[in-house]
Amino acid sequence: MLINGKKIAMEIFEELKKLPLPQKSLAAILVGKNPASLSFLKQKEKAAIALGIKFQLFKFPADINQNGLLKEIQKIAADNEVGGLIIQLPLPKNFDRNQILDAIPKNKDVDALKNSESLALSPVAKTLETILAKIGFDCANKYAVIFGRGFLVGQPVTRWLENKVKNLTVLGSDADPAIIQESLAAADLIVSGVGKPGLIKPNELKNTAVIVDFGYARDENGKIQGDFDATLIDGKNTLLSYTPTPGGTGPILVANLIKNFYELNK
Repeated sequence: MLINGKKIAMEIFEELKKLPLPQKSLAAILVGKNPASLSFLKQKEKAAIALGIKFQLFKFPADINQNGLLKEIQKIAADNEVGGLIIQLPLPKNFDRNQILDAIPKNKDVDALKNSESLALSPVAKTLETILAKIGFDCANKYAVIFGRGFLVGQPVTRWLENKVKNLTVLGSDADPAIIQESLAAADLIVSGVGKPGLIKPNELKNTAVIVDFGYARDENGKIQGDFDATLIDGKNTLLSYTPTPGGTGPILVANLIKNFYELNK
């Protein structure tokens, strides 16, 4: 079963339209000119504007130093007219990511990247929660595998999922192939965020598995692909449930980020 992320996202937006419109603006900060980062921000901007939310994008050159960026963040965050602040990742490698993120007031942290200090749930974790609820997946007594230990996907998903399933395995992309094969074959739920096209194939999974794919990369032809290769699904995999790429987790993630903005500005 293909899990239609665009449809689920539209349902979230329809619910948000019924709520009072936040009067404050949603601000975003972009350092450098990473095309993927700019593309992600444009999606967030489009969603915000469609709901009538004022969206402000602040662009800074890649050669800005950390202290300079911190001062800009603090100035934007101190504005009472700003109700939410996004710092688009990744940042330049010479930056202390945690120190930068710590500059976001927790009542404006729509990405919920401050972990236990955040007042909202990470949009990635909330997207997983949304999908599992939509398909009626009960985590109790299930075995889940998280592929990828990254800051943006693996870590928030692990924190959300670890006390909800019976067993959980977290694999790095460099894990032993035998362990990967054994884990994937037994998993009821696989959440992947590695960014390596074709990393997971249908014939490696249980026929009833659920695959939630946050992986994002472009192949040699520039086509966007996820970690799960859905093109290999055949008659033997008819009970698989999976998110496609594009059109799977991405739209829901954007919708849940906007939902966080509403929740922080009630």
